[in-house]
Amino acid sequence: MNRPDLRQGLIVRRLADDEVDRVEAVLGLAWMYQGNGFYLVACENEEALGHAYLALTDPPELQDMEVRPEHRRRVWPRL
Repeated sequence: MNRPDLRQGLIVRRLADDEVDRVEAVLGLAWMYQGNGFYLVACENEEALGHAYLALTDPPELQDMEVRPEHRRRVWPRL
């Protein structure tokens, strides 16, 4: 039986340079210019829902995580 992808449209990817202003308008990017890592952004249908800064330290660390209040505590179905 084929099940529809209930997470269609939800992606996590590296924040692109040309979308910094758009994401920063809804989520703060406090670590943007640290120089030792990059931001990952979670988007659904091109809308930024949250982010985390991946610091390339030893060991790597997730820092500066934020999720928009209206999207917190959502449960994504397992496929």
